[in-house]
Amino acid sequence: MSAIRIAAVLLLLAPLAGCGKKVSWNLSVEDKDAARASGALGATEAAPPGDASLPAGSSASGPPAQTEAIAAFREWAIRDLRVPPEGVQVVWAGADDRSRALLKFQLGADPISEGTARISSDRGRAAVESLFDPDTKIWTDPDAFRFEWHSRCARKTMQTIRTLGTAVESYAVDNNFYPQVPAAQALAGFLEPTYIRKAPVTDGWGRPVQYWTSPPGSYCILSTGGDGVPDRPIEEYKRSEALHVDAPFGRTEAETADVLFCTGSFLRYYGAR
Repeated sequence: MSAIRIAAVLLLLAPLAGCGKKVSWNLSVEDKDAARASGALGATEAAPPGDASLPAGSSASGPPAQTEAIAAFREWAIRDLRVPPEGVQVVWAGADDRSRALLKFQLGADPISEGTARISSDRGRAAVESLFDPDTKIWTDPDAFRFEWHSRCARKTMQTIRTLGTAVESYAVDNNFYPQVPAAQALAGFLEPTYIRKAPVTDGWGRPVQYWTSPPGSYCILSTGGDGVPDRPIEEYKRSEALHVDAPFGRTEAETADVLFCTGSFLRYYGAR
């Protein structure tokens, strides 16, 4: 295999990531063989991109260092990025020329974010060293990646809720009432495809949003934030009087805070409405 072709394969392996950004890589069998032969993939390839991925929560086959690297990345993504355990998958594992593990990962869902992480040994324990930043096109440290990740997820949450709320309002204009459904996932039958092509029902972190209606003629959409834990019991939110007194509403910068949208307006929101 020529050096030019191998170089082209390496370019295909360039990482990209970002909450709400769908990026994919595709290698032919011939290209995978060429990359493996050149050392780009290494002998410990766990699962080729685009094919069967490692199931979330499973152990990878191969040297213990690879298994430790995957475990360290999953622990970090769940704890620091607040991605649900089922939303963290490693689809390929290898090593670079500085004895660091390289992991290609997928985070979240609808859409999936993909990227690459470097895992090194810190006092004998595997730890996330750096990740690729899709905006600056450079490797960045875990704290900077975490900040940008939550910023993107917060923006996507606001966009999701606003988009869903607009579709609900459009439905009400034509039907003189808001959809009466037990959960946001059931809105599709009322809204698609007339008012929206596909109703978004998960927030930026990949967790389902809450939807309910309250008399007289109101509705609410709620995201429980990065931690997935509501700031107050859902039943309290559903009491109409609770929407106007003693509530932690207004602007928030905390990724764990709830986002609440009721009858056309944000009551709790990230940044600017």
